[in-house]
Amino acid sequence: MMKLTIKEIAAAAGVSQAAVSITLNNREGISREKRELILSIAKDLGYLGTKKNVNTSIKFLVYKRSEDIVVLDDPFASSLIQGIESECRKHSYELSINQILVKDSDTPASLDELELKKSSGLLLFATEMYAHDLEAFKKLDMPIVVVDNYFKNENFDYVLINNTGAGYKVANYLMENGHKDIGFLDSSVDTMNNIYYRKLGFMEALNEKGLSLNKQHLHELRPTLEGSYRDMKRILEDKSFSLPTAYYAGNDWIALGALKALNEKGIKVPETVSLVGMDDQPYCEISYPPLTTVRVFKKEIGEIAVRRLLEKIRQPNSVSQKTEVETELVIRKSVLNITGP
Repeated sequence: MMKLTIKEIAAAAGVSQAAVSITLNNREGISREKRELILSIAKDLGYLGTKKNVNTSIKFLVYKRSEDIVVLDDPFASSLIQGIESECRKHSYELSINQILVKDSDTPASLDELELKKSSGLLLFATEMYAHDLEAFKKLDMPIVVVDNYFKNENFDYVLINNTGAGYKVANYLMENGHKDIGFLDSSVDTMNNIYYRKLGFMEALNEKGLSLNKQHLHELRPTLEGSYRDMKRILEDKSFSLPTAYYAGNDWIALGALKALNEKGIKVPETVSLVGMDDQPYCEISYPPLTTVRVFKKEIGEIAVRRLLEKIRQPNSVSQKTEVETELVIRKSVLNITGP
């Protein structure tokens, strides 16, 4: 009989894989009712009777600094975890998932209670991390792969999106469609390194064509659907505000929130202003209009990260690597070609 997986328990309970892992590892963050349901189903399916081998286990740790950004329930994280779980299963490694919330930007988290050393290796989901947060992890003396972030001065293994290339790709696509006055919808959360590099690639492409980013069209919005909607709505209410011909948003949540605000204001997309997002969240296909965006191969990032971690487990002294996964432009209905006849 094949070994029961977290994915199968999650499907039976109707919850996320992250919720199952947190429950089975007796961590906080799950309601009592949901916890009891998961434990009951796991027991009925025989999972709790299986013996766990701590020498063949991998820990996936989500490092959070923003309480209002729900990482584990995001489609990005779900696809990433799917890839991680699949690759762990292929190599007969158990996967456990934890998250840690650090509210003080100057204080790295205490890792003692997480018992990370009981795992063979650590995948660190570092989207919201600062560089100084890695100091605590340097002391662990265990194989670590940092996922979805990159810090130039820190010698770790990294697996992440080619964010600079994605921003470069979007800018060129918009310019090919005749746009020269292109705004950028940035994140107001300063730990969003991915968005910083997307903006860097975007500005590099503009500069190559002799263009620059107009600061009047650079806006910082909360990187959540409701937060970006409220922030964009406030910007649009300013009577001195003027629109560019197009916007590139740092992620799809920012784009979709801004799109909602634009629609409410009667500003037509793409007739009045074009809009491009980033990540290819499922909602992009059903927004009005369907959102042009950049597809990120999330599941594949998870698989690559596990394979690299297993290499580190087998060869602890191997040279550190940075792996950037390419992206793909997904053209829908939110960009207008204004090159003229």
